[in-house]
Amino acid sequence: MEVPAQWRALPSPCHVQAPPALRAPAKAAPRNHLSFLGVAVLGASRLTRSKTSLQVRRRPLPVVKEKEVIATKRLPLWQLSDEMYMQRQLAPDPMQSWTEVRRAQARMKEQVMAQQYKDFRRIEREIGGYRLPPTYHISELRAGMWLEGRVSQTHDRGVMVDVGAYTEQGEWTDGFLHMGQIKDDGGYVAQDKVMDFVHIGERVRVRVVECIPTTGILRLSMRTEEEDLPELFLGKPRPYSWHDIEKGMKVTGIIRRVWDKWALVDIGADRLARIHAREHPREKNEYGFYNWDRIHKFAWTAFPRGAQMTFWVEKAKDGLVNLCANKPPSTKLSDKVAANRRTGAGIEPGLERGGERLTRQQLRDREKSEAEKADWTPYIAHVDEWLEEASEPDGITDSWVARTEREIFAEFNEENGTSEEQAEEIELASSMPEEDFDDSDDFAEDEFAEDDFDDDSDFIADDAPFSLANPEDDAWELKDSPDQERSEGLLY
Repeated sequence: MEVPAQWRALPSPCHVQAPPALRAPAKAAPRNHLSFLGVAVLGASRLTRSKTSLQVRRRPLPVVKEKEVIATKRLPLWQLSDEMYMQRQLAPDPMQSWTEVRRAQARMKEQVMAQQYKDFRRIEREIGGYRLPPTYHISELRAGMWLEGRVSQTHDRGVMVDVGAYTEQGEWTDGFLHMGQIKDDGGYVAQDKVMDFVHIGERVRVRVVECIPTTGILRLSMRTEEEDLPELFLGKPRPYSWHDIEKGMKVTGIIRRVWDKWALVDIGADRLARIHAREHPREKNEYGFYNWDRIHKFAWTAFPRGAQMTFWVEKAKDGLVNLCANKPPSTKLSDKVAANRRTGAGIEPGLERGGERLTRQQLRDREKSEAEKADWTPYIAHVDEWLEEASEPDGITDSWVARTEREIFAEFNEENGTSEEQAEEIELASSMPEEDFDDSDDFAEDEFAEDDFDDDSDFIADDAPFSLANPEDDAWELKDSPDQERSEGLLY
């Protein structure tokens, strides 16, 4: 029987109907049952309602088609995301997963940003004009030479200048003009303000500061030589270059320039180092630790210009040298830790080759099965054997001296055949010298002394090596008068 239309689930206009083969066959319900908005309300069985009105379908998901992104420099990312959102709403695909959609969005964003970067570089080349003809081989350039160049492109910390230099392979090599080498007064230029002083395609006159042909490094400056670092440092030639600086090295520096948060320090190298205001010198407490409370908020209060101070190299990377005024922890220890992490030293070895990796539950099951397979022959000890074992001293808590002494006397008794009385005398002599208890009574005179060993045994109190002596016999008593009976001294 054909299912009435009012009992079918109404499809959403933004969804795609599932194929007829995948659609569950719906059973008809009696015609006299009420329905409201296509849903059976009364009289329909639970099975019929679950197959007709309460259908659970797989939610259709969008499709993001791969397409080539071109000329996107005027297409913001939010507009692209809106386009993808509309495509997700208008052209859904039930076989697509949300993971693939997100991955496609990420790929699209990477393509847009890469294309924007390419377009920006292309625009820079168009504005900068053609390259200068190859004039200088990079090995011919020397420090101090003045060259005519043209700004070719921007950089994170300055600009790149084309001076007509080329390499052995015939490729152009641009020099790097740092943002701190642009102004003649020695002031630094903010990164977002570089284009206010030089623009792409501008003709500039630069001086070679450093040239390393093997690595292709070419550093330039627009300042004169008088503005650079002096040849002498503290009356001596400069001790080292940038390549000699290592992390953790102790250096002596002079504060040259100071800003609000940073200060430039001359440490005797071929370039200035920098130090932040938070790295100002700190005092040590009574235990030898630094007081890490921040005292100076600005660099001009912590580092006066022209002051000579002692610093330690905190980091030397990417042409920058960061200093700290407090001695850092030993770098050797950190190097050891890093080496141990690389080589795996000090780490417990894992499973051997061919070893079996089991969980705790698997180990318990294996031990249980092995215990079930083992032979079970219980030994029921006699009560006398158990008492003997319980009376013997514990081998773990007993000292090795007592065990050795017991073994020696056991061998002596076996060889000489000593009697029980001799063994008792030897044991008594080994426990305490005789002169310690010969001159003293074994027990004090009390009413219970005679009943202590009243158990029909032949053991008497005189044989006990450790006994409480009579305090009257051990005490020293000064007697000026001759000995007299206790009864004579009584007053009643």
